[in-house]
Amino acid sequence: MKKIVIILAAVFLFTLNNVNAQSKGTFTYGIGYTCFADVVISPFYYEKDFDPNQTWQGYNYSGKYYSGENSEYAKSISVSLLSYSFQLNTKLYKINDNASISLNTAPSLRLAGDKMGLLGFSMPITINYNRGVLSTFDSDKEKGFYVGAGAIIHTTPLFNSIKLGGGSTQYNFGTHVYVQPCIQTGFRFWGNESKVGEIALQVGYLDFKDFTTYTATTDSNTGVGYYAPTGTLKNTSLSAKLTFIKYLNY
Repeated sequence: MKKIVIILAAVFLFTLNNVNAQSKGTFTYGIGYTCFADVVISPFYYEKDFDPNQTWQGYNYSGKYYSGENSEYAKSISVSLLSYSFQLNTKLYKINDNASISLNTAPSLRLAGDKMGLLGFSMPITINYNRGVLSTFDSDKEKGFYVGAGAIIHTTPLFNSIKLGGGSTQYNFGTHVYVQPCIQTGFRFWGNESKVGEIALQVGYLDFKDFTTYTATTDSNTGVGYYAPTGTLKNTSLSAKLTFIKYLNY
C-alpha cells in the first residue's frame, strides 16, 4: 500500500511540473466545490495505543483499558459540509480536435467530522478519455464529457483526539492514508463569464482484509487479564462525490 501511495504521489508531482505546459495547450486547471455530496467511509483502524497482546493483573494494567462500545477500533464515516478541490488536467495524447486522453488530479480538502475526528484530505489520480469541449484547446464543441479510472488517496481525519461514549478517556485513532480504486465521469459545458463548467461524479471502493475484533477478559485460573479475539468484521471502504467545477484557463 505504501508503494502505491508513493507511485501516485510521484504522478501528482509530475502533473504539477507540467504547469508550464499551459502555453503549449496541454494543461487546464480549475476550482471545484461540493456541499453535502462528498461521502467517505474508511476501513477500520485500531485506537493508536491499542495493544492486543497486552496483559494485566487485576487493575494493575499499563496503557489504556478498552472494554465496551468497541472502543478499541473505529472507522471514519463522514459527509463533508463543504469540500474544495483544485483540478489539474494534463493532456497526454490528442486523438483529434475534439478527443483526447488526459492525466487528471484533484487534491481536495474536506470540511467533515465524525467519531474519529475532524477535517480530511483526498486526491484522485485518473486517466481520462475526453470528448468535446475541454478535450483540447482546438475543440469547436459547446459541450463535452469524459470517463476515467484510477485511484484516490484518502486520509482519515487530520485532527483526531476525541472522547467516546461521554467518558473521560481520550481516544486517538491517528491519521491513516489509504488508497481506493475509482471511476469517474463528468459533463462539461460553456457557462457564465465565458468559462467552461463541469459536473463530475466520482465513486471509489476497496475491500480490505477482514478486521479482527477483541474484548477484555480474565483467565479464571490465573486472574490475568488479556484481550481475546471475538471475531472479524468485513472491512470495506467506499466514497462517492459530486463536484461542480469552473475551469479558469480555457
